[in-house]
This record gives sequence, structure tokens and C-alpha cells, in this order.
Amino acid sequence: MAKFTTQYLKKLEEYLEENGFEVRYEKGNFKNGYCLLESKKLVMVNKFSAMETRCSALLEIINILESQQKISMQRQELFAAMQSPEQEKESVLNEKINKLS
Repeated sequence: MAKFTTQYLKKLEEYLEENGFEVRYEKGNFKNGYCLLESKKLVMVNKFSAMETRCSALLEIINILESQQKISMQRQELFAAMQSPEQEKESVLNEKINKLS
């Protein structure tokens, strides 16, 4: 388990910013200590939260985004398999469906 320090928080912020998200600290009553606006690529964290809560919120957001990206990639592979020639189609499609299970 990583220590929740200012440097660790900065690294989490940088990771999100590298992936196109803006990280802001605002006053608010967020249920989980944060608000994620995916359509605007904006992450808002309660500015009154403790360091541990801020880091936990950013880690949770990163996990959510990475799992969504993984699912999206699997769907793209499945769609590509559906577009393959008839011979390969069935075996590739079955393989992709098994990955999703």
C-alpha cells in the first residue's frame, strides 16, 4: 500500500491530466468525496477532504476509467471479429465472447 503523501497525490493528478482529465478541488458535498464528469473530462474533489480521502478518490476514479477503457477495447475487438470473413468469424467470435465472460 502506498503512503498518501503530497507527492503521491501529484502523481495521481499528473496521470489523470496525461489522460486528458482536468483535476480541480472545489467546495462541495460529493457522496464519495469526488465528482466525475466524463463528458467534460473533469474530476472535482472536495477541497476540504483529508489527503488520504483525496488520494483514495483519485485512485477510485483511475480504476473506473481503466475498467471502462478495457471494456471498450474488448467491445471493439468483438465488433472487429464480427466484420471478419465468414470462415474466421465463428472461431474469432467465440474466442472474444469467452474473454468477455
